[in-house]
Amino acid sequence: MPPRAPMTTAPREVVVGTDELPEMADRRVDGFWEWDETLATTRARERGRGLLVDFYADWCDPCLELDRDVFADPEVRARISGGYVPLRVDVTEFTRTNREQLERYDVDQLPAVLIFGPGGKLRARFDEAISAERMLAALGREAPAEGAPTR
Repeated sequence: MPPRAPMTTAPREVVVGTDELPEMADRRVDGFWEWDETLATTRARERGRGLLVDFYADWCDPCLELDRDVFADPEVRARISGGYVPLRVDVTEFTRTNREQLERYDVDQLPAVLIFGPGGKLRARFDEAISAERMLAALGREAPAEGAPTR
């Protein structure tokens, strides 16, 4: 077997303390989203807030549209920050953990945004890209009668 040729390019740097490649770590820098489901649900319960769960993937064009047109909207972000804990479930790569989350939340397509009230009851559900106005309406209204989530 011939000797290996020396590396001609430097290895990719890992962000210290995260064990993630820099481009993966950058997505989480904005501080808006929680990425850990247990932590997010605990914070929502402790703070008496609702939980907004966004199932997202880098390869999902409607997910990117929601991110750009809805979740980047200052009024939407303020309304979410004021009454909800935002949790993003990244399913860009299919893992056992996110497969279990997809099953638990009954998500079979992307995008999927679920809005739970402070008591844990589903208030609204969107399985498509929506407008900022529609998101604001869902975030601002009182919880609908049981069994009547928006689809």
